[in-house]
Amino acid sequence: RLDQHLVTFDISARNSGGGTASEAQEAPDYAYFITSGMASVVTSMESGGTAEVGVVGREGVIGGLQLMGPALAPTRCFMQLPGSALRISMVDLQNAFQSSEEVRDRILEFLQEQAMDLSQIAGCHRLHEAEQRLARWLLTVQDRTQSDVLNLTQEFLGTMLGSRRTTVSSVAGALQAGGVPNSMHEGGELGYSLVHAFGAAFANPDLIVACVIGDGESETCPLEGSWKGINFLNPVRDGAVLPILHLNGYKISGPTVQARTSDQDLKALYTGRGNELTGPAVAEEAASTALIGVGDEVTVGDRGTW
Repeated sequence: RLDQHLVTFDISARNSGGGTASEAQEAPDYAYFITSGMASVVTSMESGGTAEVGVVGREGVIGGLQLMGPALAPTRCFMQLPGSALRISMVDLQNAFQSSEEVRDRILEFLQEQAMDLSQIAGCHRLHEAEQRLARWLLTVQDRTQSDVLNLTQEFLGTMLGSRRTTVSSVAGALQAGGVPNSMHEGGELGYSLVHAFGAAFANPDLIVACVIGDGESETCPLEGSWKGINFLNPVRDGAVLPILHLNGYKISGPTVQARTSDQDLKALYTGRGNELTGPAVAEEAASTALIGVGDEVTVGDRGTW
């Protein structure tokens, strides 16, 4: 029986060499039947460039290709979305593959599907624009994971698509303008932290969302507009937002305005926006004390203003 050789195994980034299930040109010691998460099969060029040539989710097995013969796979397989798997030694899987028609049929079906997917990927990379390739990839991941939430960086998406991160930023914006996905922002673009904090607090009355805002970010247009979010917080049905303005004095292009504004003027500015101020705190211990005090006040007091 196959199940007597299977062991539940965490194959996330915390385990197995940073989530790596198999390396290129190496015979794997184990195979993995994924039960959650998703793995990427990636090929690397001599130039250092990489591109994804396959994905494995709950429908498949990592290491199954090794059952076809002695040749070593030229690809690396690692967990793209952390999860778990049922692990089995390649020796035990080889024995089951040879002795059980059902095991052999299921694995061959998956390998056939991978081969057909590879043909589709090759055609898509050759004939489709980056926007179409990203849309295909996102739909593939959703199908494998059965989830609409994908916590991935644009740098990682660029690696998967064989494109630069700037290309991913551009096509992600085009997809967002068309209604999907829900939230994707260009790498390095600032200003969205506070609006996401308000979004997290809405309809979560037991939540206190702390949001650290650098003084460079505070000068961006999205962040300036985000302060209006306080007008939409309902103290009964919503949580509370605790913006923490970190004034270190500088941004990439030079000095910041608010770090050179008097405490009196800053208090007038943010009080006028509907906030209650605590601080400034000039040391870590003082900041910690201030946070504890604010948290206690929110727990017992009015959650609608700060």
